[in-house]
Amino acid sequence: EIVKSTIAPFFDDHVYNQTTLITKVEECLFKSSGKQIINNGWKKVWSKENKDENEDDNQKLPVVEKDQPVLLDKISLKDGITKPPKPYTEGQLITLMKTAGKVSNFESEEISQKDLASYGSVGTEATRAGIIDGLKARKYIAIKKNIVEVTPKGKILMVAVDKTILSSAELTAKWEMYLQQI
Repeated sequence: EIVKSTIAPFFDDHVYNQTTLITKVEECLFKSSGKQIINNGWKKVWSKENKDENEDDNQKLPVVEKDQPVLLDKISLKDGITKPPKPYTEGQLITLMKTAGKVSNFESEEISQKDLASYGSVGTEATRAGIIDGLKARKYIAIKKNIVEVTPKGKILMVAVDKTILSSAELTAKWEMYLQQI
């Protein structure tokens, strides 16, 4: 495993085409996905171990054109159980704070998406841990076994500021831009 991990970075990139088809049957939309591997690249190192996994990833899709009518031949149902996303750890929360402003739902004439991506994180490298400590001290979040849990008080705050400028990274980005100008 160590040898493979050391050798793999010197191989080419793993390159593939991913195709997604949306098929409409009556009023229902169905999504089909498939991959076509162009260059296996670094995955060659683990090719024997991942053979079964790769077969599932490489579902072949027929060649189709946009708005082409299709004939429904056979339907099969697959039972499955979905799991909720795993709760965040403190480390993951700091990473989320760093990338919070990369995309915004707010359309603004005052700040561009480029400036938002540059300045729109929550806090700075030096202040993010302090922000989390402040949230814990005010009992908006609780940390149990390194898992971040939002408290009832925190949920009330989230509802109160939802869809306002206070919940947007745009406000932080504006403040950071103003500080840079000073």
